[in-house]
Amino acid sequence: MNTSIQELEEAVLLDDLPEKGLVKGDVGVVVHVYANAIAYEVEFMTKDGHTVAVETLEANQVRAVQPNDLWQVRVVSEAAYGAPQSLDRISAFSGLLDEARKLYFFFPFYSLSVPHCWSLIPQ
Repeated sequence: MNTSIQELEEAVLLDDLPEKGLVKGDVGVVVHVYANAIAYEVEFMTKDGHTVAVETLEANQVRAVQPNDLWQVRVVSEAAYGAPQSLDRISAFSGLLDEARKLYFFFPFYSLSVPHCWSLIPQ
Protein backbone atom coordinates (compact mmCIF):
# COMPACT_ATOMS: atom_id res chain seq x y z
CA MET A 1 0.00 0.00 0.00
CA ASN A 2 1.10 3.57 -0.72
CA THR A 3 1.08 4.99 2.82
CA SER A 4 3.70 7.68 2.26
CA ILE A 5 1.31 10.22 0.70
CA GLN A 6 -0.39 12.64 3.08
CA GLU A 7 -3.14 15.19 2.51
CA LEU A 8 -1.95 18.28 0.61
CA GLU A 9 1.08 16.47 -0.77
CA GLU A 10 1.67 15.94 -4.47
CA ALA A 11 1.04 12.56 -6.07
CA VAL A 12 2.04 11.17 -9.46
CA LEU A 13 -0.55 9.34 -11.57
CA LEU A 14 0.64 5.87 -12.60
CA ASP A 15 -2.10 5.06 -15.16
CA ASP A 16 -3.66 6.91 -18.08
CA LEU A 17 -7.24 8.07 -17.45
CA PRO A 18 -8.24 9.18 -20.96
CA GLU A 19 -11.91 9.70 -20.06
CA LYS A 20 -10.73 12.36 -17.60
CA GLY A 21 -8.03 13.84 -19.83
CA LEU A 22 -5.25 12.61 -17.54
CA VAL A 23 -2.09 10.77 -18.53
CA LYS A 24 0.50 8.75 -16.67
CA GLY A 25 2.92 11.13 -14.99
CA ASP A 26 0.42 13.92 -14.32
CA VAL A 27 0.90 15.41 -10.87
CA GLY A 28 -2.00 16.25 -8.58
CA VAL A 29 -2.56 17.23 -4.97
CA VAL A 30 -4.03 14.77 -2.48
CA VAL A 31 -7.10 16.41 -0.93
CA HIS A 32 -8.24 13.37 1.07
CA VAL A 33 -6.71 10.11 2.26
CA TYR A 34 -9.21 7.29 2.79
CA ALA A 35 -8.95 4.88 5.75
CA ASN A 36 -5.72 2.88 5.83
CA ALA A 37 -4.60 4.77 2.69
CA ILE A 38 -6.49 2.34 0.43
CA ALA A 39 -7.46 5.25 -1.83
CA TYR A 40 -6.81 8.94 -2.34
CA GLU A 41 -8.89 11.85 -3.58
CA VAL A 42 -6.53 13.73 -5.91
CA GLU A 43 -7.11 17.09 -7.58
CA PHE A 44 -5.35 17.72 -10.89
CA MET A 45 -5.11 21.34 -11.96
CA THR A 46 -3.42 23.66 -14.38
CA LYS A 47 -0.61 25.97 -13.28
CA ASP A 48 -3.07 28.88 -13.08
CA GLY A 49 -5.30 26.97 -10.67
CA HIS A 50 -8.12 25.66 -12.88
CA THR A 51 -9.24 22.19 -11.82
CA VAL A 52 -9.00 19.63 -14.61
CA ALA A 53 -10.25 16.68 -12.55
CA VAL A 54 -10.80 15.46 -9.01
CA GLU A 55 -10.50 11.69 -8.90
CA THR A 56 -10.70 8.95 -6.31
CA LEU A 57 -7.71 6.74 -7.03
CA GLU A 58 -6.64 3.45 -5.52
CA ALA A 59 -3.27 3.35 -3.79
CA ASN A 60 -1.74 1.42 -6.71
CA GLN A 61 -2.71 4.20 -9.16
CA VAL A 62 -0.58 6.92 -7.56
CA ARG A 63 2.79 7.34 -5.88
CA ALA A 64 4.48 10.05 -3.88
CA VAL A 65 6.60 12.61 -5.69
CA GLN A 66 10.29 11.76 -5.34
CA PRO A 67 13.17 14.26 -5.07
CA ASN A 68 14.73 12.90 -8.28
CA ASP A 69 11.52 13.19 -10.37
CA LEU A 70 11.89 15.20 -13.56
CA TRP A 71 8.94 17.54 -14.20
CA GLN A 72 7.37 17.73 -17.63
CA VAL A 73 4.78 20.17 -18.94
CA ARG A 74 1.91 19.51 -21.34
CA VAL A 75 -0.84 21.82 -22.52
CA VAL A 76 -4.42 21.00 -21.58
CA SER A 77 -7.16 22.48 -23.73
CA GLU A 78 -9.62 24.85 -22.06
CA ALA A 79 -12.35 22.41 -23.09
CA ALA A 80 -10.95 19.96 -20.53
CA TYR A 81 -11.65 22.28 -17.61
CA GLY A 82 -13.77 25.12 -18.97
CA ALA A 83 -12.64 28.55 -20.08
CA PRO A 84 -11.67 31.01 -17.37
CA GLN A 85 -14.44 33.37 -16.33
CA SER A 86 -14.34 36.77 -17.92
CA LEU A 87 -14.04 39.87 -15.76
CA ASP A 88 -17.57 40.88 -16.83
CA ARG A 89 -19.02 37.68 -15.33
CA ILE A 90 -17.00 38.15 -12.14
CA SER A 91 -18.14 41.79 -11.87
CA ALA A 92 -21.77 40.75 -12.36
CA PHE A 93 -21.44 38.13 -9.62
CA SER A 94 -19.85 40.69 -7.31
CA GLY A 95 -22.79 43.03 -7.99
CA LEU A 96 -25.25 40.30 -7.04
CA LEU A 97 -23.38 39.72 -3.79
CA ASP A 98 -23.56 43.45 -2.99
CA GLU A 99 -27.33 43.30 -3.49
CA ALA A 100 -27.56 40.23 -1.25
CA ARG A 101 -25.61 42.08 1.46
CA LYS A 102 -28.06 45.01 1.26
CA LEU A 103 -31.04 42.64 1.53
CA TYR A 104 -29.51 41.06 4.60
CA PHE A 105 -29.47 44.38 6.44
CA PHE A 106 -33.10 45.11 5.53
CA PHE A 107 -34.30 41.55 6.19
CA PRO A 108 -32.05 40.05 8.91
CA PHE A 109 -34.37 37.05 9.40
CA TYR A 110 -33.40 35.99 5.88
CA SER A 111 -29.88 35.27 7.14
CA LEU A 112 -31.17 32.14 8.85
CA SER A 113 -31.55 30.46 5.48
CA VAL A 114 -28.27 31.61 3.88
CA PRO A 115 -25.54 31.97 6.54
CA HIS A 116 -23.11 29.93 4.47
CA CYS A 117 -23.06 32.59 1.74
CA TRP A 118 -21.28 35.19 3.82
CA SER A 119 -17.90 33.57 3.42
CA LEU A 120 -18.21 34.22 -0.34
CA ILE A 121 -18.89 37.93 -0.02
CA PRO A 122 -15.78 40.12 -0.28
CA GLN A 123 -15.50 42.57 2.60
